[in-house]
Amino acid sequence: MRQRRLASQGTRGGHPYLRFLLLALSVSILLFFNCINPVSRGPVALAHAFVIGSDPVDGSTISTVPRVVRIFFDAPISPASTAYVFTPDERMVDASHSTVSSKDSHELDTPLMTPDQLPEGSYTVRWTALSYSDGHTTHGVIGFNVGRSSSGLPGETILGPSTSNILPVLDAIGVLSVAWEWLVMLALTIWIGILVVEGLILAGVERTSSLLTETRKRARPLQWLCLSALLVGELITLFLRATQLSQGLTGSGIDLSALGYILFETSYGYLWLLRIALILIATGFLWWTTRPRGNNNRTRRTRRAGRRFQKMRQRITQETGDTKNEVSTEENAAPTSTKVQGSTIIWLPLAGLVLLTLALSGDAAALSQAPISSVVLDWLYLAARSIWLGGIAYMGYVLLPLLPVVEPDRHSEILSLLLRRFHPLMLGTLGVFLVSGLFLTETSVRQVQQFISDPYGRTLLVEWILVAAMILLSAYALFMLYPRLSRQALLLPVVNAELPARRTRQTALDQ
Repeated sequence: MRQRRLASQGTRGGHPYLRFLLLALSVSILLFFNCINPVSRGPVALAHAFVIGSDPVDGSTISTVPRVVRIFFDAPISPASTAYVFTPDERMVDASHSTVSSKDSHELDTPLMTPDQLPEGSYTVRWTALSYSDGHTTHGVIGFNVGRSSSGLPGETILGPSTSNILPVLDAIGVLSVAWEWLVMLALTIWIGILVVEGLILAGVERTSSLLTETRKRARPLQWLCLSALLVGELITLFLRATQLSQGLTGSGIDLSALGYILFETSYGYLWLLRIALILIATGFLWWTTRPRGNNNRTRRTRRAGRRFQKMRQRITQETGDTKNEVSTEENAAPTSTKVQGSTIIWLPLAGLVLLTLALSGDAAALSQAPISSVVLDWLYLAARSIWLGGIAYMGYVLLPLLPVVEPDRHSEILSLLLRRFHPLMLGTLGVFLVSGLFLTETSVRQVQQFISDPYGRTLLVEWILVAAMILLSAYALFMLYPRLSRQALLLPVVNAELPARRTRQTALDQ
């Protein structure tokens, strides 16, 4: 009786599927918290260009007006960055446009006109910086006094409160940026999950050939959707960053010149163009691999010629039974498996290059003292996360609902086989994800107190709690669900009377 209950649970595909679907449901939440991090990060945790010093010092008092106002940033800045110096009567006294120092890409210099003739008093410097690494815009205000300090002592330097940086806030543009970055990461993760599961898990196994054929039919629209979302998301993200730059420079909406600054005066722009080219190549390759084969006219003539034999084929199929259908399905699925394995050689490098462009324009590459190691670890982190979460999402949302339909008689056996093939890949990517993620966390959070006191630390803490929950659910799927499904797959041929082999033996006995 216990064996029958176990087998019937595997036949119905009940709670094991539900629990695996629960594993996939947390993917979107985890990606959301990963994408909302930039909104809550402090200046130390971001590759945005923030002021770390100036000459004159913010809040200080000096005896004479300087010839050049120098502002120092914690990250390289683009030549599009600018600063405006205003006298006590709000008169702009810049001699020319601000320039990035030829000796230090972190320094912005603004010359002043006729400094000997400028009055004493409080001067204000309003700056806008475009980060060379990630294309984000920052702005702020620096103040200094000339001739007399706030305490009445002429020529004496006093340091006031640091108001150099105006930190990002979650305004309408910030909300849209988070939403579109989340969409881009979700589409990229699911797309990589499709490529990995189809190319490394389903392809090359005879027992999953028919399932591979059906899942590819279902996954084609999803691949088109993912690539389209990637393309649209990248375009909208660029326009949002150009809008932020236009508001910082001119106070107005989007300006076409701001797009040019971001695209051609930052490394982010060059990497963005490369990423768009890779997405377009992937879209063209998807069209090439899914395009209709043969002459359309010949196909229509063949269909017309075959209509009069349709009923005859149906009768022959009914008489010969399900065996012919299974042989035909396997024969058609074998070329599909070979084709998928060949396409995987192209798909996976394309996806890896897209992830590499994201790693090169990320925070770790700009802030770390060892940029090459940071880029490699960040790339491994993105790849492991995409394979792990994307594979789980694809199996939970696409593969498992389709499995009882394509393989109604042996879906527990096929699921057990898939989990056995997915097991080492999941463990490997999970290990890489944890090691690289801990390293990147250490570069952003230097003290344990930041997990409570800092907004970015609190967001990162929630993300790691979700990661821990995902690890527990993955461990359940690997070490509890997989052995149970394996036992059910062994019991099904003995218990289930509806299997084709049992029906064949029953038919032979009746005759």
